[in-house]
Amino acid sequence: GGHARAAGLGGATARRAQGGRTALRMGGLWGADPLAGVRSLAYTEARCTMLAAACLLALSRERAAVAGLCAALASLTRPTGVVLILLCLGLAVRRRSLPMVGAAALGVTGFAGWLLVLALRTGHIDAWMLTERRGWNTYFDGGVDNAQRAFHYLAHPFERPAATAVALVLIITVALIVAAAREGVPRMYWLYSALLFVLAVGSHNAYSSGPRFMLPAFPLLVPIASRLARLPRWLAIAAVAGATAAMAVGGVYLALYSTYPP
Repeated sequence: GGHARAAGLGGATARRAQGGRTALRMGGLWGADPLAGVRSLAYTEARCTMLAAACLLALSRERAAVAGLCAALASLTRPTGVVLILLCLGLAVRRRSLPMVGAAALGVTGFAGWLLVLALRTGHIDAWMLTERRGWNTYFDGGVDNAQRAFHYLAHPFERPAATAVALVLIITVALIVAAAREGVPRMYWLYSALLFVLAVGSHNAYSSGPRFMLPAFPLLVPIASRLARLPRWLAIAAVAGATAAMAVGGVYLALYSTYPP
């Protein structure tokens, strides 16, 4: 359910940006992502994507209350939902909009409320950060750890092929952010994706999870979908079918063989 609604709302944002043909193909690409199998595991990326798409759509239509509520709920599903709060705040400053200030404030209630509940139950307002650091040695280091690992595996591509694939995904992600910024994707959409990327690659000792953290960055598929929209229908269908096959293989690998956590 969350997966389908996320694809639908993501497609709606693409429709607003570049038309119906692009929207249809973007929805198909997001559903056929090679990491799509992860969405059936115990992760919250699909729900976060659904709420992020709803928030971005509301912001583009200047529906501040809806945007703030979606930002609050998104920050409850994943900590990276705070990116949406930052977008609300940025629009409030840029447009000098009091309703957008309210949207940002409403968004903060989700993340702050979650920290407050943790504080009441554990006695530590930073309980989540402590757990991440003590349990997984994960904390924000600005991307130093991920950059070192990526360069290492690119220099030794056969040492651990799955890790080399992660490095390639990070490079492709940067290329897609640049493409989205240069090809007319609304600033709000590619900026949202860029901020997600900063949080994803900035987490120490979370190298293998970087591609999963980027799943909610659905606007990055718009440049690919817009190109598919220009192809003959049979060729576009073949491309999406190939991506679906890759997703199926990736899902089987993750479920049955991988010792490298997504």
